[in-house]
Amino acid sequence: MMRLLLNKQVNTPKNFYISGFLPEFKNEVIIDGAYYFSENNALHVSGSLRTEISVCCDRCLKSFTSVLQTTFEEEFMSKDLAKTYYAYDNEGIDLDGIMYEILQSAMPEKFLCSESCKGLCDQCGIDLNKSICQCDTREINPKFEMLRSLLLED
Repeated sequence: MMRLLLNKQVNTPKNFYISGFLPEFKNEVIIDGAYYFSENNALHVSGSLRTEISVCCDRCLKSFTSVLQTTFEEEFMSKDLAKTYYAYDNEGIDLDGIMYEILQSAMPEKFLCSESCKGLCDQCGIDLNKSICQCDTREINPKFEMLRSLLLED
């Protein structure tokens, strides 16, 4: 569990560093941030998150480790006043749930092993980063498909 212990006397940002594990992520999650209380007793927490995740390339299906890093800025209310799921108590705040949501929203749409990844051949499935296939990759306009069948009869 990743828990931030609070000093309620903090009106100016107080730095903190937490490392731990979230159940959904196998590798260590590192939080480097700061917190302070505003006049209305709202807890303001900001900082950066970093972890490594094991993923498969969306083009070639190769497994690799990707660094997931993002910044965040959140505001929490006391459990007495809060109507939301994430709130702090007199001792601190559990960060597991909100950090999981922040990391999930920071995930890219596609994971690529490299920007120049060529992927797999859509006809034979060979990894185009390692070899060149002999498949006919010319695209034929569907309007001329009948003509193509005439060429293949020869």
